Amino acid sequence: SENIKKNVQDNYPLPDDFFRLAYTAVDSNMPKKGGNNDRQKALRSKFGIAEDDLVILFVGTEFKRKGLDALLEAAAAIPRSGIKFVVAGGGGGKLKEYTKLAEKLGLGDDIIFLGLVRDVEELYAMSDVYILPTLSDPCPLAPLEAMASGVATIMSCSKYAGTAELIKNGEAIILEDPRDADEIAHALGKLMDESYRKDLSEKGLQLAETLTWERTTE
Repeated sequence: SENIKKNVQDNYPLPDDFFRLAYTAVDSNMPKKGGNNDRQKALRSKFGIAEDDLVILFVGTEFKRKGLDALLEAAAAIPRSGIKFVVAGGGGGKLKEYTKLAEKLGLGDDIIFLGLVRDVEELYAMSDVYILPTLSDPCPLAPLEAMASGVATIMSCSKYAGTAELIKNGEAIILEDPRDADEIAHALGKLMDESYRKDLSEKGLQLAETLTWERTTE
């Protein structure tokens, strides 16, 4: 990402023409939201999620670096009727610590910790919103996977996540400060609007379709 290029130049006297940027790409054949409704309904049922619940998904193993602390605070601050938060990832050995934090914040059954998941693609397709308030990521793939699945996406700005450099036309909600639980809560509140959520998912899908591995390889 451009951000990593600048980081290198801060430490080594290298000119711009020394670099070529090859952004992370995404598989356009990701399972699509609404594509296999029976499978998606079955997954929701497996996790105790109602068919009409709004599912907000977080994918990442290093919970602290990926910004889960502020996300949990934001989750505790918004009305959660008919909303389920799903967290996929091992937690870097801190899964129990974050489970206790969720309990302390009163999230109760509104949050589901899945631990490590093998077929994460299926989780995107069963979700309505994906969020990654990461504090440090060169060019995370997960937001692109979510968009390629047709899921409305929230992510950190390019200061924290290089993938945000690809967002030029409002294809995702960009967090200026992913440490700010109030900003996260506000972003989640905007996506409670179904029409806005649909518009964002369509724009994200259109962007993801252009970010092919062939393009990156070239």
